[in-house]
Amino acid sequence: MKKGNFKVSLFSAMILLLMATSCSQKQNPVPYTSINFQVCVCYYPSLNTPGNWSYFTGGPNGVIIYNTGNGANPFVAYDRTCTYDPAKGYIQVNPSGQKEANIWATCTQCRSMFNLYSGTGIPTAGPATISLKQYTTSFDGQYITVSN
Repeated sequence: MKKGNFKVSLFSAMILLLMATSCSQKQNPVPYTSINFQVCVCYYPSLNTPGNWSYFTGGPNGVIIYNTGNGANPFVAYDRTCTYDPAKGYIQVNPSGQKEANIWATCTQCRSMFNLYSGTGIPTAGPATISLKQYTTSFDGQYITVSN
């Protein structure tokens, strides 16, 4: 094999490998919905406390804003649609009523559990294997902006 052909073959193999690995990544099955709203923490003072959360309208099944307590913008926003079966399940925070359970959210249908505190919404139990859909947040000290 000539040196030029070897380079072309190596380049082609690298492209095929890149395409194969990118296709294996799981896509979030939650349908795209345009989100853009602001929340004043003055109306939701409990959101100032790490570990607290609140539900808001938006997305297919609503949005959870959760305070992780981490950094200048401690807020994360998750879609309430379960990633295992978006057509059926929605997410509830703290369904057990226990304060320490606030870091978990559970699907009402498949019972998958998701970690909210991590800031990733990663599934930790149940059949779901994809993290909760997350929206972009910013915080100016008074207003939380949620968008995508």
